[in-house]
Amino acid sequence: MPARLHHWVGTCPLCRQGRLILLRNDSSLAIYAHCEECEQGYQDPANIDTARSFLTLDHDYETSDPSLTEIARSQWHGRVRGSFGQ
Repeated sequence: MPARLHHWVGTCPLCRQGRLILLRNDSSLAIYAHCEECEQGYQDPANIDTARSFLTLDHDYETSDPSLTEIARSQWHGRVRGSFGQ
């Protein structure tokens, strides 16, 4: 089984520890940034701040890792700062 590839766009402004990993909401197909440490989510790359975040655990939907092609077609294009496999 191939490793999953995660793409990240920065560090969480709330916890200042976790990477903001891009995930796709499989219900709406929206791509958002998800903090790997504190579980906060950010839907708009132009407004990544604590006042506009949401706790991802409060929402019930499946997620998957978007491809670089999907990211390039989204509002997150040009914002990927790195990738890693898990």
